[in-house]
Amino acid sequence: MRERFSQFFYALMAAFGVLFLINLFDLNTMKLDTRNWPLYILVPLYLLGLHFLWQKFNAWSSKAMEQASATDPQTGLNNSSEFFRILEGEIDRSRRRGHVLSVLFIDIDYFGRFNQSRGVAKGNAVLGQMGNLMRENTRKYDYPFRLGNDDFAAVLPETDKVQARLVAERIRELFYSTYPGELSLSIGLVSMVEGDDVNKLFRKSEGAMIEARRDGGNRVRAYVDRGMI
Repeated sequence: MRERFSQFFYALMAAFGVLFLINLFDLNTMKLDTRNWPLYILVPLYLLGLHFLWQKFNAWSSKAMEQASATDPQTGLNNSSEFFRILEGEIDRSRRRGHVLSVLFIDIDYFGRFNQSRGVAKGNAVLGQMGNLMRENTRKYDYPFRLGNDDFAAVLPETDKVQARLVAERIRELFYSTYPGELSLSIGLVSMVEGDDVNKLFRKSEGAMIEARRDGGNRVRAYVDRGMI
């Protein structure tokens, strides 16, 4: 749609340029009328200015569309489509620079029950608050995500298991203090080791979260290698 409108815009500009030249052309002498010579400068500059503004608008709208497609509208966090792309990039960067890397997988305990008893509006408010907690308690170069429904994640570059646990516990405690007895968080934690790739880190963090939930929720569990993944 935007490409078609762009073609229409440039066609109008071309038509305007042609009409301008025809208007200045003296049919009696078959020569251009040079009495209004400033127009020969001003009109091309005007057309160039329109072209420049249109290019800027296209660049801005493309960037806005890319950002919108990468962002979860409910929380303002990166969405699941961005998770694997960013995680793959951070794995590569961590290996090249010899840095540690940790991943959190977060599930809201009893969220389905809360949604049914309190209503969708209250549930959406919980998701919004969770998004704020994720942003406010991670660093500017960390990556918080909403993976879908009540599942969240965070990619923490240059963060070892001990530091990642501190982040996870802070988020868990702050969330639980708002919804004591109603909602809590089960958080799985994993730090990258040799041989890990995107899928392994994702499955390890998810597995640790499932263990936290099985143990009653409202807790952080670090991944323990039992040869399953």
